[in-house]
Amino acid sequence: MEKLASIKIRENTKQELIRIRGELERRYGRKFSLDDTIKYLIRENRGMHSKDPQLLDRIFGILRNEDLYGELLRERRGDEERIKRKFGL
Repeated sequence: MEKLASIKIRENTKQELIRIRGELERRYGRKFSLDDTIKYLIRENRGMHSKDPQLLDRIFGILRNEDLYGELLRERRGDEERIKRKFGL
């Protein structure tokens, strides 16, 4: 059995994934999980930079104007603080 992992995503990203999942279910007439949806987007994204840049903007455009590196650092510091509190390191 494959190992499952949890990921953190923003609520608006989750809603966009759910919307895309609905489009896929209507198009293919079967159920899609969020994992299936992400795999589909990854497969479709490979080599699509020159094919449909508007699609990539629609999918990944939510990241515009975000300080992702700063957010990563803040989250990492928070993780380190939780580890210190939990294990007394």
